[in-house]
Amino acid sequence: MASTAVLLPAPYQSPRHTAARVQETRYRQRYLDLIANPEVRGIFFTRARVIQFVRRFLDTRGFLEVRAPPVATRHGDTARGCSKVGGP
Repeated sequence: MASTAVLLPAPYQSPRHTAARVQETRYRQRYLDLIANPEVRGIFFTRARVIQFVRRFLDTRGFLEVRAPPVATRHGDTARGCSKVGGP
């Protein structure tokens, strides 16, 4: 008896795949998430207030805010051990 294989995509997506897509969309389109989800909006307002408080607190004490660029990692070199400083 011969066997056959169906090569068509499934008519549905697994829940795990769908959940990952929804989360990715929420991260990419944050503005829509803030409009549609009051809980997320509250978290963002709280975060903004904390950051404002810390900045104001440090400003009144004479601290200066300095923004440094993020350090880019070179995964290929570090995996091979080529990122050692001062050594062979």
